[in-house]
Amino acid sequence: MTARPPAVRIAVVGAGFAGTVVTARLLAALTRPAALTLIDANGRFGPGLAYSTDHPRHLMNTRAGTVSAVPVEPAHFTQWLSRQGAAADEDAFVPRGVYGRYLSELLDVAASRSDIPLSRVTAEAIDLVADSRGVTVRLASGDAITADHLVLCVGYGPRLPRRAGSRIVDDPWSDWCDRVAPGDAVLFRGSGLTMVDQALRLVANGHRGRMLAVSRRGLLPTTQTAAIDTLAVAPPPRLRDAVRWLRDTAAAAGDRRGAWRSAVDALRPHAQKLWLGFTPAERDRFARHVQPYWSVHRHRMPPAAAEQIERLLGDAVLKVCAGRLGAPEESAAAVCVPFTSRRRRSSSVLRAHWLVDCSDPQRALAASPLSFALVARGLASAGPAGIAFRVGSDGVFRSGADAVPGLYGLGPPGRDALGEITAIPEIREQAARVAARIAEAVNNGSAVE
Repeated sequence: MTARPPAVRIAVVGAGFAGTVVTARLLAALTRPAALTLIDANGRFGPGLAYSTDHPRHLMNTRAGTVSAVPVEPAHFTQWLSRQGAAADEDAFVPRGVYGRYLSELLDVAASRSDIPLSRVTAEAIDLVADSRGVTVRLASGDAITADHLVLCVGYGPRLPRRAGSRIVDDPWSDWCDRVAPGDAVLFRGSGLTMVDQALRLVANGHRGRMLAVSRRGLLPTTQTAAIDTLAVAPPPRLRDAVRWLRDTAAAAGDRRGAWRSAVDALRPHAQKLWLGFTPAERDRFARHVQPYWSVHRHRMPPAAAEQIERLLGDAVLKVCAGRLGAPEESAAAVCVPFTSRRRRSSSVLRAHWLVDCSDPQRALAASPLSFALVARGLASAGPAGIAFRVGSDGVFRSGADAVPGLYGLGPPGRDALGEITAIPEIREQAARVAARIAEAVNNGSAVE
């Protein structure tokens, strides 16, 4: 009698978009006996943090026709919308909570159609150890899970909460809005899409007080518009020449509305290849001088949100300033924050009832216990720009110059290697490649590739 081969152990940490998509792909592709474990700190299996909001004004900033979770089925999401009895317009900007339900169902359907058992564990990962036994993830609950293949899809996650009742909000997606009085003054650190969502959330709750958003450049996200045709000509490989190419592409569109946004769309298919070719000095210059402008044209507001923000700006309810905020001091009734104006080079103290941190979500990832543990293990490094995970362009972690067998990183953990890896299309393709790599190794009888 032939002995049944032992099941290969596979774990995925993080059950947002990246974790859900790679898990669904694995469930469909694995043919050899395997056991699959999906771990999420908040138990949001599918929506994750990004798509767990049910607020109707929190819309996706990308059109429905471009966010299929299945690379080979571009209409997968719009067809799902149609089956739900919802409008399936591929140009629509749907509520993010709707997309979260889509991801939950995607995971459930994949699990129901597969012979591979899927275990869902609600716990926070706080450490990883890779050795001859495999990759062991230690959980805050005290448990540990060892896998032959482990995929880290931690995204950005919620920020560490302050004491109960604090007027300084580190996690903008918490229930802080319910404690804000209608006339309270609110100060936002950051002026990107998270700030936009929180401002609209306040207004929907009946808030009438003034709101001030402060960011380094004082830039708001631009508005989604119809894009021009993607250009077949690739940009030049050096940063200075690529920036000039981008400007020329925008100028070629003339006075067409959204010329810069369309130029950024034309560059997007080449973004990862460009980043891989940049020298360390060019990457540093991009982060310091180009990134803020790239981000506001790359990550844009849906038209409905942009119209509401324009009204708030026009009515002087919302103001956006360029500058830096210092360390806040909190009293029982207010928060005082040092402010240095970028334009005037002057300093003052801003006083508001609330300070809400809507700045770069990379800070949340950098502040997690897991990130500190990975730095200690040599799987990440800490620098002026935050935590850089040592994930190669192939999605495999490195320890020094060597690949770590069986340990992968998807989405934001790969940002240092790939640059542009925060949006659905890029993460979707990366997840498909990593799932195919793991499935090939497992199905061919190799526990660890």
